[in-house]
Amino acid sequence: MVIIDCLQLITSTTNRKKRRDLEISKITRKLKLLAVELKIPSIFVA
Repeated sequence: MVIIDCLQLITSTTNRKKRRDLEISKITRKLKLLAVELKIPSIFVA
C-alpha cells in the first residue's frame, strides 16, 4: 500500500511556470497509473 500525505509538497521535474493545480493533477494521474500497474492500493491526500 502506498500512502502519500501532503500531495501539494511534491514537485515535478519541469521548471515551467504552470498553474500549480494542473501540475498536482498531472502528478496525481501518474501516481494513480503507477499504482494500477503495480496492482497496489494507494491513498493520496492533498
